[in-house]
Amino acid sequence: MNTTKTCCPYCSKLYSRAGAYAEHLRKKHPEHRWKPTSERTNVFARKRRCSDTLSSSKNAKLRKRDGKDENRLERVIQQIHSAYSDFEPHNPETSMDDGSDFEEIHFNNLSPTDEEDNLGNASSDTASRTSASPSVEICERTLPFPSEYKAGVPLRQHMFRHPRNASSNIFQPFANALDYKLARFFQTSGISRFRIDEFFKDGIMAAAAENDPTYRVSFRSSHTLHKLLDSMASEPQWTEGIVKYRLEPETQFYYRNILQCTKYLLRQRAYAENMVWSPVKETDSKGEQIYNEMHTAHWWWDTQLTLPIGSTLVPILLASDVTHLTNFSGGKKLWPLYLSIGNITSRVRNMPSMNAWIPLALLPISPKRVSGIDGYSIDTQKQESLDVIHKLLAYILKPLSNPACRKGIEMVCADEQVRLCIPRVSGWLADHPENCTIHGIKSNLCTICSSPKKQLGELPEPGCEYPKRDHKAYTAAYCKSDKKGLLSDGVKYVENALWSLPDIIPHELVRADILHHLFLGITGTDHMMKWIQAFLEKHDRLVPFDYVWKRLPVYPGFHPPRKAYRSVSQWSGKEMRCIGKVVLGAFAAALRRTANQPRLTGGQKQDFDKAISCIRYLTDFMLMAQYRSHTASTIAYMEKYLRKFHEHKDVFLACRAGKEARNEAGKAKQQLASDHRLAEASERHTVAQRERLRKEHQLERQLLVEDLLGEEADFNFPKIHMLSHYADQIPRYGSLPQYSTEICETYHKLMKDAYNRSNRVDAMSQIVQIYTRDHGFAMRDKNLEAWSKELPHVKTAMESLIRPTRRVENMTADAGSPLFMKLMGKVNPEKIYSLKLIAEEYQLADLVSATRAYLQELIQTDSDIERLLSGPAELFTALQIPVPDLSDNGFILHHIRCTGRQKFRKRAPRADWAWVEMGRRTNATLKGKLPGRIEAFFKLFDRQTGNTYRCAYVSLLQCVGKGRCEGPEGMPKVRVPTPANKRVIPIRSISGMAHLIPIEPDSQWYVNNRIDLATWQDIYQADEM
Repeated sequence: MNTTKTCCPYCSKLYSRAGAYAEHLRKKHPEHRWKPTSERTNVFARKRRCSDTLSSSKNAKLRKRDGKDENRLERVIQQIHSAYSDFEPHNPETSMDDGSDFEEIHFNNLSPTDEEDNLGNASSDTASRTSASPSVEICERTLPFPSEYKAGVPLRQHMFRHPRNASSNIFQPFANALDYKLARFFQTSGISRFRIDEFFKDGIMAAAAENDPTYRVSFRSSHTLHKLLDSMASEPQWTEGIVKYRLEPETQFYYRNILQCTKYLLRQRAYAENMVWSPVKETDSKGEQIYNEMHTAHWWWDTQLTLPIGSTLVPILLASDVTHLTNFSGGKKLWPLYLSIGNITSRVRNMPSMNAWIPLALLPISPKRVSGIDGYSIDTQKQESLDVIHKLLAYILKPLSNPACRKGIEMVCADEQVRLCIPRVSGWLADHPENCTIHGIKSNLCTICSSPKKQLGELPEPGCEYPKRDHKAYTAAYCKSDKKGLLSDGVKYVENALWSLPDIIPHELVRADILHHLFLGITGTDHMMKWIQAFLEKHDRLVPFDYVWKRLPVYPGFHPPRKAYRSVSQWSGKEMRCIGKVVLGAFAAALRRTANQPRLTGGQKQDFDKAISCIRYLTDFMLMAQYRSHTASTIAYMEKYLRKFHEHKDVFLACRAGKEARNEAGKAKQQLASDHRLAEASERHTVAQRERLRKEHQLERQLLVEDLLGEEADFNFPKIHMLSHYADQIPRYGSLPQYSTEICETYHKLMKDAYNRSNRVDAMSQIVQIYTRDHGFAMRDKNLEAWSKELPHVKTAMESLIRPTRRVENMTADAGSPLFMKLMGKVNPEKIYSLKLIAEEYQLADLVSATRAYLQELIQTDSDIERLLSGPAELFTALQIPVPDLSDNGFILHHIRCTGRQKFRKRAPRADWAWVEMGRRTNATLKGKLPGRIEAFFKLFDRQTGNTYRCAYVSLLQCVGKGRCEGPEGMPKVRVPTPANKRVIPIRSISGMAHLIPIEPDSQWYVNNRIDLATWQDIYQADEM
């Protein structure tokens, strides 16, 4: 078959497919891409008309390559030429083949005009949206660091000769790829030494080697294997130490040289493409500076100005946290201190599979304190433990104080360049108790500023912030043995290890910890959720809350609870993160429900609005804190939400009272109730008077309890105060998620796995061995993978090492790359379905008529429509669609399911909510789309024309009011329309899953726009964003 080829006008490339040709123009000739903004709307409509010409018989796909299709292709090419200088080109090849269940989609920043209806135009299988990389803030201009400082400029080149030598063995110390794979399997699978020896005694490898010499391995026992493993993972080397406590004379700890660890990370080839060597300033289209990575914030820029010319700053990040290993054997714990460098971008640095955090030390756990020892009180034991830790940390960090380190040390970097590097500690990731130990501050105070304890719960006015902690004054007081002066400032009497580090300010090492401050702190069971439960109990709304809580729908990244909240005694960090996504909607729905609930009084309505507003502003602050890119505008929103939260939080003040205050309030309430009963019995009243008097007395008792509890309650705890420092840290150090201690929790799992594989007797030394060997294999794999991208001989050798990968929920894609939605879960492939049979099986009475109405918009011939309606159909249970994930700058896969009457994984049937693009932005839609319940996925195939129709049968909801985010909760409401709006749509009209929270049973819902950052940014309160 002859195919007409088109030559690119800007180069000599030939293309026979319009999609490939358009993609070539976009990537290779971007200079012909844009026209003025005023012309883009017309160009968008022109591009849509261009895509319409690709369809056969009105909006069907280009599938056959006959002469007629070749002429059509020529017309498309010509229109792409005419439209390309105006707008980003479009790939018309939206389906993979006739029988595929894929459909290509693109994401855009432009919106369809009011004249365009996506339900009509999207019925064609041609892509109708432009691709763009999902992000919150887009960098328009980058200002590099002044060139006269030569920041990050290499001194000379240093080639890694071993991997570049084609004749060298890249698997050293192993003989070949098979040798390497077998050793990796033995090490990473946790097989015991005894089982490894048994494997070789059985002669399996020896028998295979007799027939094929390539099956010969260089080790024949676990002993020789471990010797090879130790030689591969020999650096940075570990050093063992002993701490002598009075109660425990010999306590082991292990540590590494901090400079050797820094050099090790700098030269890893796996990080070469994701490393930065100098600071920059990025601005958006409004001229506001963007803060995301560490090198885009002020600290790196300001610090680089103080360094010698030609030097490269290496920001050292430390992280520490005590983890629990087991409840047996006396309840063993581990205290790892991890290290990473800020030159590695946060996306790679905090990816557990990249191993960019390595253990610097395993600190000693102090013995359990014992009372009743003469001359050795509990306070003395605490002081001894604190002194030991700070002396040990000072010794570990001592290499950074050397004069040579301050002038610069030549280090080999991942890009095969030698730079003059100056390592400097830039941050210490830890939860609040850990920070108090490291900085020597009392646990009930702030480690950053000198805020009094009684003012921790109040937000300082702008310009009236408390001064930062003056560690120079603390050092002077310690040298003068002024113990009382230190204690009056809330500082522990210890020679702080951080005081010995030059050129750092200790309080600047404290980072905002989203995990422990927000997810496990403010929203945890001891604070916000406890306030909500007490508020609901006070107003008799616990039952509606439990009803809503148990009926929350599924959503990617959110696992709906199976029990009522008050039925669960303990929640994990992952579950608390999920709670933060739904608590506002569930709380508002419980308070707004009217079915089977008494009528609200004026005071109740006011309290409800205030309580919802408080939770709303705290939730919005949490969402803003998770942004990975910020400007002055987004930081201002954070400050606004935090201030609004503090203005409304007093509605929960009574919920903060302690047990003693509650007991006293209960006694006072009982006494007052007794007085009321005597007063009622002493006088004669009518029935109406008695009822009115009873309500007055009940209100009086309630106000008494609130007054008593309010007098004893406050919000003065450190975690709520730490939120006031978030807005200051973003311009200084970059976005907050990169400093969350979640990375510590992730690496704790590896340490615990190493402990479980040890003999649990000499556990710490075995943890060091096992973890180091696992890390050595992981880094070797990543480095070989990086080398395989540029060296053919490494790529050839790596082919046998590639492991099959599991399906992941997250993915990344370059701007303009094609992304496909896919129908999945074909129902009974051996059975031949028809629309009538699907309607009977799923009990959809209007399916055939709705499909006929849909096809009439596409096909003019009645005979063709009837042929499709009576022809074969395929039934599916799921649709997989990639949706922009703003929290990760990638895409997350949404799996929208519809199982009919069949159970899903032995549970209730699934009929998920989804967003349907409606096209026009009117008061009847939410940003041009509506939520609907998916009731069926099916595919029709016209064998005569070769056209495929991938469709969904959906029951659309209706906006309440004008579709705005009204009310204190800031969430739009939707309800079931009358009559029901059920229709068949192309799957391309579905943009992702929707999350709805029930208000009234099966009739009214909240659209949960706080479920993720993408939904929140898309559906927001217009007067605020």
